[in-house]
Amino acid sequence: MADLLPTPKKVLKLADEAEDKYLDALANAPLKRGWNRTFGISIPSKNDALREYNSTMRGLQEFCESRGYEGILKPEKEEKAVQRIREE
Repeated sequence: MADLLPTPKKVLKLADEAEDKYLDALANAPLKRGWNRTFGISIPSKNDALREYNSTMRGLQEFCESRGYEGILKPEKEEKAVQRIREE
């Protein structure tokens, strides 16, 4: 396995900023998506904020992997397929 370059400080800073931003968004977001009638805009739900956070972090991870840097996320464990017990 090839040695990976250290993760750039700018990427780590962006990841930290994303965590701060989306932590606040998750704490203040409603469970269901809403609508602001005064300004005519959608109010994102907790699920929307979480999805946007995951997308941001995966994008930073893919950036690191494609350029030979260490990633910012822990590697996912391989999932084994579930096998059903058969009665004979």
